[in-house]
Amino acid sequence: MNNYKDFFLTSNANILIYECIEISHSGFSEVYRFTRNSTEGIIVSQNGAPIEYRYCPCQVDLAGSAKNLSQEVNLTFASKILEGLAKDLNTIRENNGFVEKPIMTHRLYRSDALDAPTSVLTLQVRSFSHDHQGLTVTAKATNTNSNRTGLIFSFERFNTLKSFL
Repeated sequence: MNNYKDFFLTSNANILIYECIEISHSGFSEVYRFTRNSTEGIIVSQNGAPIEYRYCPCQVDLAGSAKNLSQEVNLTFASKILEGLAKDLNTIRENNGFVEKPIMTHRLYRSDALDAPTSVLTLQVRSFSHDHQGLTVTAKATNTNSNRTGLIFSFERFNTLKSFL
């Protein structure tokens, strides 16, 4: 995340940030990769292999901050742009009911360093809707603490907790 801070605080004004979004699933016909802020598309290097992101106009709404574990992203694509993605999502919903959730990876690249992302956010696609206006995909972080023990942590029961304050 230091590279992300350095971009805004100390980088040259000619350097751009490219938002690269990838949606993948084992049942998809392809891995969908697109960028929303480069009309020519871009080619980046991931693990030494060139990966192409094609242009797709969309709106990305980040809900919450990057420090919050309950991260959520809403992606809205223009109609007719990603019909293949909509068909693949419908097929997965009909075949396995989202038992295996598609993965959405949101990467930020600097225009002067396309070989290493400055930020990577990996979320699960929870829901989607497709209508005449376009395709909306909602991706959310996995539930990391969905099990509850029923124990109440108090200073009387756990006196060593005071050292963390």
